[in-house]
Amino acid sequence: MKFNGNQIEFLNWSKILEVFNVVRPGLFQNTYTYLSLYAHPSHVSVFQFGDMFNDKTLGSLGMTKLGLMYFYYFISFFSADFIHVFPYTKNTFEELPLLHQISISFPNKMARGDEYSINDSWKALG
Repeated sequence: MKFNGNQIEFLNWSKILEVFNVVRPGLFQNTYTYLSLYAHPSHVSVFQFGDMFNDKTLGSLGMTKLGLMYFYYFISFFSADFIHVFPYTKNTFEELPLLHQISISFPNKMARGDEYSINDSWKALG
């Protein structure tokens, strides 16, 4: 769902990334395809799964890296949006060690822009 003021818009799964307001073009271009093929079993993914963890290929490393990238971006988006909806949680977030704040917040800032930044912890990097 996407909230537009007091209206609720129901989105097709392939359009869900519109909710995130990602400003970097192409960053999540193939996310729907990736999640469709590998997040749940389908005819194609079942056959590919057997080859993915073959000792002779490194395909599993690339898939793992891509999956972790999506995971970190989505956790960052959800954390920022949660703090935006429940502002009192920002105090708890800012009690985390600086490295944790940057690790959680930076992917969100990079993908969505400065206006979505949870705080300015990233400025401590110099």
